[in-house]
Parts: sequence; C-alpha cells; structure tokens
Amino acid sequence: MHGEQTFTILRPLEAGKTYIGHYRVRDVLDKGEGKGALVSLEKELREKETNEVVSLVTSTYVLRGDGGHGGTKDLDTPCQVTYPDVKTVCENPDTHYYWDEWYPTRKVHTLAAEAMLETLKASR
Repeated sequence: MHGEQTFTILRPLEAGKTYIGHYRVRDVLDKGEGKGALVSLEKELREKETNEVVSLVTSTYVLRGDGGHGGTKDLDTPCQVTYPDVKTVCENPDTHYYWDEWYPTRKVHTLAAEAMLETLKASR
C-alpha cells in the first residue's frame, strides 16, 4: 500500500534530452510479526549525457502482514566487494540489498514486487 511520496525537482527537464532513473532501497522497517513492514525507496533521475541528478523521488510503501523478518542490516554494504569479483563475501545475499555498487539482490526485487502487488490489490 502506498504510504507517502516526495518529489524534488532540482532543475527543469529539457526536451530532446534522455534521462535515466535509478531506484535504491533506503530502508526496511520491520514492525513485527503480523504487523507489517515499511519499505523506503529513493529514485534519482539523471541526465544521460552529463549524469547530473535532475530530480529525486522518495517513496514509502506499507507491506501489511509482511513483518517479522528483522528489518534491514548492512543496507549500504554490498554483498561482494568489487565487480566483477564474483566471490560472494556475505553468507546470505538475502540479508543485503546490493551485490555491488549498482546491482540489487533478489531481496530488493522481492520487496518491490510485494509493494506493487499490495498497491494493485488496494486499487481494486
């Protein structure tokens, strides 16, 4: 379920330019078994040529009934040290959100899918 959202425009978008958005999981707050969880996402929109950030979007989703997993640990610590070093340094990738600086683990995809599913169910 959609909780809240903020949208910050840092500079106007220009016609004819290409922009790329990158999502990042900022935090997961576990409210407890049967009480749900909160997922906080951040999206940066960047101009492709200059890589300049032109806007920021932060969103919070309520995952009803999905609590009891312990919340986040080591969000900003990648599962492996550098890419393409494929040796996994974490014991369980599902406790980390990123394999390296850019690539999310399965945990991120699962949380995002659950949030979207809840939003779709609520809109019916």
